[in-house]
Amino acid sequence: MPTGSTSPPARRARARRHASGRAPPGGRPRQQRGHDRATRRRRTPDELWDRVIEVDLTAPFVLAREVGAAMIGSGRPGKIIFTASLLSFQGGVNVPGYTAAKTGLAGLTRALSNEWAASGICVNAIAPGYIATDNTKPLRDDRQRSRALLDRIPMGRFGEPDDLAGAAVFLASSAADYVTGIVPVDGGWLAR
Repeated sequence: MPTGSTSPPARRARARRHASGRAPPGGRPRQQRGHDRATRRRRTPDELWDRVIEVDLTAPFVLAREVGAAMIGSGRPGKIIFTASLLSFQGGVNVPGYTAAKTGLAGLTRALSNEWAASGICVNAIAPGYIATDNTKPLRDDRQRSRALLDRIPMGRFGEPDDLAGAAVFLASSAADYVTGIVPVDGGWLAR
């Protein structure tokens, strides 16, 4: 969801525009990054916590609520695909807000799946592991931390953004019309 005013009325209006297809050019829904690392030496400030929860949990909820209502109101089946995280399943280090938000998003995925499946709406989430993005650059640049992560990933490499495409295409397709839940794309991290 595009950034901008985060007041509840502004979020609802933005979500309704997206749900109705009247979003402005370039205003398509997309995953935002609210994630910022705290360090062990400093506490997570309230402003950081609020921003991360807003971007990674509240915005997806508001958008899904409006899109889901439009789908149910029109009687059309559809797909909602969230971006969860490996940290939806386990705690993180130095990212309490992000871990809380992504764990909450996993719960939201399950709850909306239960509520909307009978209306033909499949609600899913893709849970990426360690993907080579700006988000993981500090981890990848730290030789010791990078080596520890790679040693734990059975595939022995960081994922690439394109590694998520197959799961997204599958979940958006008719091949996944009987699928609801959370799909890890993590190089085997959770299997270990």
